[in-house]
Amino acid sequence: MSDTITWLHLSDAHLGHPRNTLDATEILEALRSDLREVHGQYGLRPDLIFFTGDAVWGHREDQPISAQFDQFRTFLDSIRACYDPPIPADHVFIVPGNHDVHRGRVDAGQTRWLDQPSDDHGRSPAETVDAMVEARGVQWSRYMERLVDYRTFLGLAGYDHLLEDSDRLMFCQQRKIAGARVAICGLNTAWSCGRDGEKGKLWLGRYQVDWLAAQARRAQLSILLGHHPPNWLTEYEDPLVGRMMEHRFGFFLHGHEHSEWVIQQPDHVRIAGSCCYDSEIKEPGYNLVRLDLGLGAGEVFLRRFDRLGHGWIPKVIANRTSIDGVVALPTLPMKERRPPTVPPGDVTTTSGTWDPARNGGQTFDFFDVFSPAREIYDPERFVGRESELERGLMALGSAGAAIAIFGEAGVGKTSLAIQLGKIAAGEQGELVEKSDLGHLVPRGGFSLPVVYHCCRARTDTDLARTLLSVLQDGTRPFPTSALIYSAPVQAELARRENTTLRRQLDELLMADRGQAEMGKVETLFRNLSAAIQRAFGGRPLLVILDEHDQVRDKGGFAIQLKELDSAKFVLVGTAHDVRMLIQDHGSVPRQLAEGQIRLRPMSDHEAGALLRNEEDRSAGAFRFGPGVRREIVRLSRGMPFFMHFFGRYSLNAAIKRTRGRRERPVVVEKVDVVAGMRDNIRNLENLEQQYLEAIQGKWERELVLKLMAYRKEDDIFKPNVVDAARQAGLERIDAPLKRFQRVGILSRTGDKHHRFDDTTFKIFARLRPVESDKARRCLEHFRNTRRAQEEGWITSYDLIVGEDTPSFDD
Repeated sequence: MSDTITWLHLSDAHLGHPRNTLDATEILEALRSDLREVHGQYGLRPDLIFFTGDAVWGHREDQPISAQFDQFRTFLDSIRACYDPPIPADHVFIVPGNHDVHRGRVDAGQTRWLDQPSDDHGRSPAETVDAMVEARGVQWSRYMERLVDYRTFLGLAGYDHLLEDSDRLMFCQQRKIAGARVAICGLNTAWSCGRDGEKGKLWLGRYQVDWLAAQARRAQLSILLGHHPPNWLTEYEDPLVGRMMEHRFGFFLHGHEHSEWVIQQPDHVRIAGSCCYDSEIKEPGYNLVRLDLGLGAGEVFLRRFDRLGHGWIPKVIANRTSIDGVVALPTLPMKERRPPTVPPGDVTTTSGTWDPARNGGQTFDFFDVFSPAREIYDPERFVGRESELERGLMALGSAGAAIAIFGEAGVGKTSLAIQLGKIAAGEQGELVEKSDLGHLVPRGGFSLPVVYHCCRARTDTDLARTLLSVLQDGTRPFPTSALIYSAPVQAELARRENTTLRRQLDELLMADRGQAEMGKVETLFRNLSAAIQRAFGGRPLLVILDEHDQVRDKGGFAIQLKELDSAKFVLVGTAHDVRMLIQDHGSVPRQLAEGQIRLRPMSDHEAGALLRNEEDRSAGAFRFGPGVRREIVRLSRGMPFFMHFFGRYSLNAAIKRTRGRRERPVVVEKVDVVAGMRDNIRNLENLEQQYLEAIQGKWERELVLKLMAYRKEDDIFKPNVVDAARQAGLERIDAPLKRFQRVGILSRTGDKHHRFDDTTFKIFARLRPVESDKARRCLEHFRNTRRAQEEGWITSYDLIVGEDTPSFDD
C-alpha cells in the first residue's frame, strides 16, 4: 500500500468570462495535457481534487450563471478523466467563491446591515453575525439565496457529499488514505459577497471554524478549504479567525488573489492557489501536493502557464523552489500516525492529560471507542439486534408497510433507525451480511431516498408543522435539503409539469415558520414525495421521524401511513406501545403488521458482544480484566447508553491509574469501573436533577428510592420493599411512593406492584452515591441483614459506599 497522500489544487476558473472564451479554452485544454504529463514524469496521481472557488464568472444576461455552472461541471469531469481510472466524484471537494454568487439576488439592505451588524440583544457585531450563522433562521436563508445556483450545481453534478450542511454550504468529510484518517473541511467565505471592493468587509462567522474543527479533531490530517484568505475578512474577524485556522488545521488552501505561494509554520501550512484562468494579462497556475507519511515530509509542485511557449511549465521562484518548481515541506502538520521510537528504559509519558495507548504501530484514539453521547452511525459498532433488524428489513421491502420503533429511553432506538435508514439507502451491505439477512434485500439492493428529522415539542405540534420541519431540515444523517438538491430530484423538478411544485417548494423552504401556509404543507409534501419517487425510479421516499412522541397532536399521521404510496414512514419514540406514537392506530393494522419493533434492553449476550466489539476496535490497545465485562453488563441492565458510559469512564480511569508505567495493553479492572462511575455519574445532569427533585433532601424518600431501584425485576412487589424498609429502620413507605408517582418516576401496575417509568433513571438511582447520612446508615444496616445477604439485594451498593476498595461477586 502506498504511504503517500497526493492532491491536486485548482482555483478560480472563471468560466463564462465575457472576453476569454477562446483563450481560456486553449489554456484549460493544455492544463489537462499537463496533468497527464506530470503524472507520467513524477507519478503524481491525486487521491483528492480541491477547487477553492470562483468556478464561474457570474450571472450575465446573455449567459445565465446556471449555464456557466454546466460548463464547470464538464470541466471538472474532464479533469477527473485525465487519470485511469478516473478520480471518483466523492474525492472532489469544492467551495464557493465571490464569482459564484448571483449578484442579482443581493439586496442592498442586506449589504448595509453587514457593514454594521446589530440585533436586539446588545451583542457585538461579531457575536451577532455568529449567532445568525449558527441559527440558520430566516435572515440567514435570505443571504444564502445568492448561492442557490451554486447549491443546485452541486446536486446536479453528483457532488452530494458537499451538501451535508446544505443550509450553510460548509462540510467536513473524512477519507482513509494511506492508512491515515484525513478530514477535508470546506468553508463558505462567499455568503456575504455581493459588491466590488470587498477586502476587509467580508464576514465568515466563527461558528464555521469552530464547528469544522470539532468535526475534524480525530483526524490525523486536517485540510481546510476556503476561497478568500483571512485578510479579506472584516476587522472584527481578522486576524483572530486566521489564527484559529492556524491552530486547528494542518493545511489551509485558498484562492482568490491569483498568486501562488506557500507559507510554512511549525504546525500549519497555508497554500495560496493561482487562477486556472482570469484574463489575458494574468498568469494562470495550479499546484499538486504530495505528502510522504513514512518520511514525515512533503512537496508542493507549483505549475504556471507560459504564454510565450503556450504551455504549462514548473513555476520556479528564486530561493523558494527547486528547478522543478517544488517547495519542500520538511515536516508535516499532522497528528502522529505512528509511535515515536522510545529508547529502552525510557518511561517518559507524552504531554497532555493521558498517555495514548499504542499497539502494532497504531496510535490509539480514546474517542474511537465508546459513544455514550451519540447514536451509532458506523455499522462496525452496531452489535446485536438481529431480530429487530430482520423485522425492519421485512417492513422495508414490503409495499405499503410502515415501521414503528418504540421502547424506553436509552435502549438504542435511534441507532437502530439510522442503521435501517442506511440499509434502505443502499449503504450498509456489511451490516446485512454480518447479520445474515441478505435474503431480505431485494435483487439489486435497496436504493431508497431517505430523510431524517428529530421532532421537537416546541415546533412540531401537529402533522403539518412536523412535515414542514422535515422539508426544511438540513441536518445529518439524511438531510432533506441534500436530497432536494440531488441530481435526480433536481432533474425531475426541472420538468415543465413541475413548475408550480418547484415554485411552491422554493417559497416554503425560504419561509419563516410563522408565515408558512400550513394548509398547503400536506399537499405540497404529497406532491414532492411523488416527484421524488419518480426521480428514483418508483422507489418510495423513506421518512424517519425520530422522537415522534414529542408531537402533541398526532392526528392525521395514520392517514399518511395508509394512503401515501409515495412515502414510507419510520416513527421512532419513547413509548410502551405503538398507541403512544400513532393516534387512530387501529385504522392502520395492515400497514403496521410487519413493522412494529419494540426495542427492549439488550440481552446479556448482546451486551457482552457490544463490549467485546469496542475492545476489538482498539486493536489490542486495551482490554477488560477478569469479570469486568460481566460487571459492566450487570450494572447497565442491558441499556446501551450505560454500557458506553461505563466503558468510556472506566477506560479513562484505567489509563490515569497506569500512567507512567507504560502498561500495554491498558487493562481495565473493576476498581476502574468504580472510580469512573463515582467521578462521573453525577454529571448526568438531567437524571441528577430528577433524583434531587424526587427526594428533596428527605432521607425517608431516598431510602425507599434506593430500595426500589435495587430490585432487579421490572414490576416491583411492594411487600418486599416494605419488609426491607422496616429492617432498615423505616416503618411506612406509602408517602414516598405517592411522591414518586406524582413526580413521574413510578407507575402503579397492579394492586401491589410498581414500575419505574424510565429504566435509565432506575439504573442511575441505584448507582448514584447516597445523599443523606441517615439513609446511608440505614442502608448499611440493611446490607448486613440475613435477607439482604441471602438475596444479594445490595451488591451494587458496595460500588458507591463502604470500603475504599469494594468487593465484587464474580
